[in-house]
Amino acid sequence: MKNFFGRTREKKHFSLNQKSLQIGDTHMSTDSNKPSVEANRTYLCTIDSVLPGQSKAGTNKVTFSFIVTAGDAKGAILREDFYLTTKSQWKIKNLLDAVGMKKLGDRDPASLMNAFSGKQLLIRTKEEAARTADDGTEYDARVRAGAFINAGSQPEAPASASSNDDGNVPF
Repeated sequence: MKNFFGRTREKKHFSLNQKSLQIGDTHMSTDSNKPSVEANRTYLCTIDSVLPGQSKAGTNKVTFSFIVTAGDAKGAILREDFYLTTKSQWKIKNLLDAVGMKKLGDRDPASLMNAFSGKQLLIRTKEEAARTADDGTEYDARVRAGAFINAGSQPEAPASASSNDDGNVPF
């Protein structure tokens, strides 16, 4: 599909029958009766599903689906990809700290679901600006997870890319 400037854009999944919209890593409802998340807010969530996989470029990842369990966005779903690279280990560590775990563990689907399903945490959302990738693919602005916080603690600043207290890779 070409945009106003004649650039080719990647098609996004949209179906009125399913009443859902997939934009990047975040799932948002298009049904006006279904709740959705907003940027710069903190939501109490439960981990609904965890699936290992690979990106189009072949990078190993784990995709987590979170369901908002309280407030005006109750029932909204957030999906977030965690790439298993040293560059993004801060993000994985932030999630693991929020759910009281030290390592990701086995990455087979059954083990991941047993380890993570039902765990509660707080998710602080942020807005990611629209961008154009190096290959020319354009991505719309989106709301996504910015920080993962233990549900029993107060919100803190997100971990920085250089923080890895014990030097161990969490995956």
